[in-house]
Amino acid sequence: MISLHSGVYSLSFQPVQGGYALHVLQDGKKDPVFVSPLPLYLYIKCPTSNPLTYAVPYQTVREDADCVMAEGLVETAAGSVFSICDKYTVGAENGFYVNRTVEIKKANPADRGFATKIYLELPGVKSLEEINCFAPGAWYQQNEFVPPHFIGYNKSIQYHWMYETQYGLPMFAMQRLASHDVACISRLHADMGPRDYGTRLHDLMVDEHITFGSIGVSTAGAVSLDYIYPAARGTSTRKLPDGFPLEHIYSNLYHPVRENGGNHFAVSLDFLHCADFAEMMKTLWRSVYTRIDEPIVALDNELLYKNAMVTLKEQTNCYEGTWGLPFASILPSGEQMKVAYQFGFVGQQPNIGYQLLRYGALYDDAEAQEKGRNVIQFWVDRSLTEWGAPHIWYNPEFHDFEDRPFWVRMIGDGMEGILDAYVFEKQHGNEHADWLAYCKTVADWLVRAQNEDGSWYRSYDKKGDMLMESKANTTNVIRFLVQIYLVTGTDSYRDAAVKAGDWSLAHITRHLEYRGGTCDNSDIYDKESGIYAIFGYLALYDLTNEEKWLRAACDAADYVETWTYAWSFPVHVPYPANPLTKRNISGQSLIATGHSGADVYMASCPYLYYRLYLLTEDAHYLHFARFIHHNSKQCTDYDGSCGYAYPGMSHESGSLYTQEYQGQYHWLPWCTYVQVDPISRLYDTFGAYEIEDAEKLPLEERRERNQIYRSYGK
Repeated sequence: MISLHSGVYSLSFQPVQGGYALHVLQDGKKDPVFVSPLPLYLYIKCPTSNPLTYAVPYQTVREDADCVMAEGLVETAAGSVFSICDKYTVGAENGFYVNRTVEIKKANPADRGFATKIYLELPGVKSLEEINCFAPGAWYQQNEFVPPHFIGYNKSIQYHWMYETQYGLPMFAMQRLASHDVACISRLHADMGPRDYGTRLHDLMVDEHITFGSIGVSTAGAVSLDYIYPAARGTSTRKLPDGFPLEHIYSNLYHPVRENGGNHFAVSLDFLHCADFAEMMKTLWRSVYTRIDEPIVALDNELLYKNAMVTLKEQTNCYEGTWGLPFASILPSGEQMKVAYQFGFVGQQPNIGYQLLRYGALYDDAEAQEKGRNVIQFWVDRSLTEWGAPHIWYNPEFHDFEDRPFWVRMIGDGMEGILDAYVFEKQHGNEHADWLAYCKTVADWLVRAQNEDGSWYRSYDKKGDMLMESKANTTNVIRFLVQIYLVTGTDSYRDAAVKAGDWSLAHITRHLEYRGGTCDNSDIYDKESGIYAIFGYLALYDLTNEEKWLRAACDAADYVETWTYAWSFPVHVPYPANPLTKRNISGQSLIATGHSGADVYMASCPYLYYRLYLLTEDAHYLHFARFIHHNSKQCTDYDGSCGYAYPGMSHESGSLYTQEYQGQYHWLPWCTYVQVDPISRLYDTFGAYEIEDAEKLPLEERRERNQIYRSYGK
C-alpha cells in the first residue's frame, strides 16, 4: 500500500474499483478520518445546462523521490480527454502539499470550459450541524450570527463556497464536533496573477487569466471540504430588495477547453485533532500566516502621523457656529461632501479633539490645540441629555442633534476622547472641571443603566430605554469605566467595569460571539467588536493584574487578526490617485460578515498586539504588530506622493475580491483617527514611532513602560 506520512497523519492510496481512492489516516485509529473516494473531479461547461461533473479514482499511483504521484484520465461525454496528475509531498507537521497539473489531451468544442476540485469528505457526517467551520473573516463555528443571505447561514443549501480572495487568508477548515477531527485546505502560495480587466468578472465566465479558486464546504451526498479551481460561487444566497425571495447562487468560473491547454495550482492539506474551536482557529491561522509570509512593507510612521495630524487640523473648523470635522470628504479633492458630527464610530469627533490637543502641545501648534479644545468643549456644553447619556449625532445645518439611537459603541468612543483630553490637559497644568463633571455624569448613567447581569444593551432610545436587545456591545465601555475610576477613585465605576468584563467573558469570549461592533451593520460577526473586547480586557488586566483578563485579551486578539488580509493579490484600481494603484492590499481588513468590504481599521491595533507581545512573550504578536503597523496603511497617501488634497487621507472602504477595487471612494474622519491613535500611544509609552525603535529599549524597561496605568490620571 502506497502512503505518505507527516506527523501523526498519513495519506493512504486505497484500491477501489477502477483505481485508487485517497484516505487520510490518523495514528491509533483504524478507520480513515477523511476520504476522497473519487479524487479526479472535473466540472465542464456546456452551452445548455448546469455544469456536467465527472469524478473518477486515480488510475495509477507511484512513489517517486520523496513524493507520491497520483494520476489518471477523465473523458467527457463529448469526447474531450483530461490528464490530471497530483503530486503529494510532505508539508508542515501533520500536513501535505498537493500540486495538481491538468493537461488537455483532446478537446471537443462542445466542452466550453473546465474547472477541477480537490476535496475531502467526512465519513458518516451528513449535515453541517455536525461540524464547525472556520474561514477567516467569513465563517466562525456554526455562523449563527450572519445575515440570512450569507454563506453558512442556511445549512439546508448544498454548496457553501466563496472566492478565496474573500478570506483574510486563502484557507477553510472544518471540525467534526463528535470526534474533534479537523481538516484544512489552503492555497499553498500567494501567487495569483492579474485578471483581464477589459471585461467585468461575471458568472459562468471562461477566462484563462482567472488564477483564484474557491474554498468551502458542500453536502451533496456527503459533507465535503472543497477547493475548486478556477473559482465557483455556491450558494451563499443573493441579497435582493425587500419582498423578493432569496435567490440561491451556484456558478462556476472556467478555464478554456483547448487541446494542449490545462492549468496548474497547489494547495496544502493540514490536519488536527482539536476539541476547542478557538485553539483550532489560532493554530491553523498561524500556520498559513507563517507559510504565506507576506512581506512587511517600508513605511515611515512618523511622517504618516505628522501628515495625518495636519489633515485633521485642516478639516476641523467652525461650521454653522459649532466646531467639528465634516462627516465625509470627496477624494482626491478633499472637498466636503457632508458636514455632520458623530460622537464615535466613523466620526470620532472627541477623540480627534484629544489628538489635536496632544499634537498641538507636543509640536507647538497653538492652532491645533485651540481647535482640539473647541471640539471637546462643544460636546461638553451641548450634548448631554437630561437622563445622563450624550447625544451622538449633531447636524450643524439644523443646529440640533439628530434623533438617532444612543449606541453604546459610540458613547464609549466619545467618552474616552473627552476623558483623555481632560487627563492630558490636567497633566499640562490646565484644569477643566466641566470636562470631568461631564465624564462623571455619563459614567453615573452607565452604572445606573447596567443590567443586573453586568451587561448593557446595544443601544437606547431618546428616553434612555432599551432600543436593541442585544448585549454584545458590553465590552465597548469597559475601558472608559476603568479610566474614569483611575481619575476619580469612584468604586462604582470599577465595579461596573469588572462586572461587565465577567459578563463578556461568559457570553462573548466563551462562545466567540464578537458581533455588532459596527453601528451601520446588524448584530453580526465583525472585527471591531473583537477589537473593543481587547480594549476592555487589557484595561481590566492593567487595572487588576489578573491573568483571566490577559487570557481573554489574547483570545479576542486571536479572533481579530483573522479578519486581516495577511496576503496580497493583484487588484485593479480605477482611480489614479488611490495609493493602492502602486501598493498592495495586504493589511487591509474585512469589516463584517454579509459582504466583502475591506478597510484600514486594523491600523488601530499595532499598539495592542505589541503590548500583548510584551505581556506574553508570544513572538507571533510581535510580528503581527509590525505587519499591521506598516501594511494596514498602504491605502493612505501618507507621504503626499499620490495626489490627495491632504497627505494622510485614505478611502473609507472597498471590495477587493474580484481583483477590482469597488467601494466608497471618500474620506471619513475615522480613517485617519485609527491610524494616529496607536502611533500616539506607542510614542507616549515607548518614546518611538516604530516598533523596531521601541524594541531597541532594554526588555525590562519596555515591560516597566508597558504598565501604562501607573501614571494615568495622576
